[in-house]
Amino acid sequence: MNYDIKDKTILVTGANRGIGKAIVESFIEHGATKVYAAVRQLNSVSSLVERYGLRVLPIQVDLGDPQSIVAAAQAAPDVQIVVNNAGVFQAGTPLAEDAISPLWNFR
Repeated sequence: MNYDIKDKTILVTGANRGIGKAIVESFIEHGATKVYAAVRQLNSVSSLVERYGLRVLPIQVDLGDPQSIVAAAQAAPDVQIVVNNAGVFQAGTPLAEDAISPLWNFR
């Protein structure tokens, strides 16, 4: 699959390390105008901001906090592409009483 991201504005969740960080770097290197680096702790993407300047904009998002998702959407209305790389780990077993958590009910 080939998709041109040149001159696009992108939001990447979980952008501070691993695959998320590599996605941000790749988008910038392939011509994205701006990448919102969505993370829980804004200072966790300081190395990306230092390297790419204003092309990487940290934005606070915690997938466990629906209000932070709404706030991020309002703060970044120019986003054209979203890459949801973040996740919430919740240890448990399939038959545990809390296997279906209200955390996932984002109405």
